[in-house]
Amino acid sequence: EFAKDGTIYHFLVGDPGMMDYRGKVVKQIAAAELKQADRWKKHFTARISARECVLLEHFSGIIDRLWAQHVRDLTRLDDRTTDAFAIYPDKDRAYTRRTDTRMKERHLREVLSPGGHASAYQRLKLVMDYWCAL
Repeated sequence: EFAKDGTIYHFLVGDPGMMDYRGKVVKQIAAAELKQADRWKKHFTARISARECVLLEHFSGIIDRLWAQHVRDLTRLDDRTTDAFAIYPDKDRAYTRRTDTRMKERHLREVLSPGGHASAYQRLKLVMDYWCAL
């Protein structure tokens, strides 16, 4: 479901549960780094300003449009690459189309990277990968 007006997707903001290292061994090995990470996390998860909120709502709308485009791309891919097979007992049904694997791979590449440009999928994946890296 798409974001409603005033909604911000969780992966656009910091979460207090990020980088929650409690293990004794980690604290022993990297105490200074953990203190630095805690300072960064405090800043990263600070309350969002009104201006940032408007910007994040705008980004959520862009994400919705990218997701809708990716769904359309996948639907088109499915239409172009799905083969109809006769399944028993409907053995009289003829093959309406048979797409070879190379053609299916080519169509998939077109969806993931149309014309060498970043697809909706690639742009969404970049945002999600960035969130996971944090």
